[in-house]
Amino acid sequence: MKTVTLTNFITDLTQQGNVTVNATIEPFSEIEKQESCQVLEQYYATTLVDIPHTAPAFLPEAALWGAMFIYRACQSILLRHLTESQVRTYLLPYSGPPSPEAIYSIDLTLRFLPDLMHFAKGLSPDDVLVQLLRNTAQSWPFSSVGVDIEENSDHTTFIRLHPSLKYAYVDRIIQKRDHKRLTHPELYDLVKAALGIHADRFWPELKHVTKDLTHIEY
Repeated sequence: MKTVTLTNFITDLTQQGNVTVNATIEPFSEIEKQESCQVLEQYYATTLVDIPHTAPAFLPEAALWGAMFIYRACQSILLRHLTESQVRTYLLPYSGPPSPEAIYSIDLTLRFLPDLMHFAKGLSPDDVLVQLLRNTAQSWPFSSVGVDIEENSDHTTFIRLHPSLKYAYVDRIIQKRDHKRLTHPELYDLVKAALGIHADRFWPELKHVTKDLTHIEY
């Protein structure tokens, strides 16, 4: 069977949305990591036309962490013989600060996290993999639109740090109709402003959403 390198995985994920992973877990070589960073930076360049304003700069170590996390998470879903300790070892959290550069670089692959969580929905809520995926969604709200996160999560700090992330986040909330994120007044106002007079056309249910409730009122 052909070995699926991290570079192969990133290319398939970003270009096709369909991936395969190795049936055994092997360490990523330094050459493989370097090549993966190059592929990620090339993909980063293609995303710049779709993000409003000027995107945060590319941060190689953050982008690489995101790609390795998604790769290992895919393996963890498929290789159910892995122990809890092994899964925790393979899915370590990002060690750097959540700067705008880190948020956007990680998002190059972590934006596929909601899809990955969909594939893991058949697992027990107590499964360590499910817990780690939810923790990651909580930690990186820019990449997890469409996934329920705790109401007390501060998923608005980064939008004050970078206008590009702010408007891209609002666009994603609108696209996914993620009304639960609108319980934060600032996001509610931003979404309302973005939709303007077209709110009834693009998100008819929005008129039932209130700033201070966690659900849609009918």
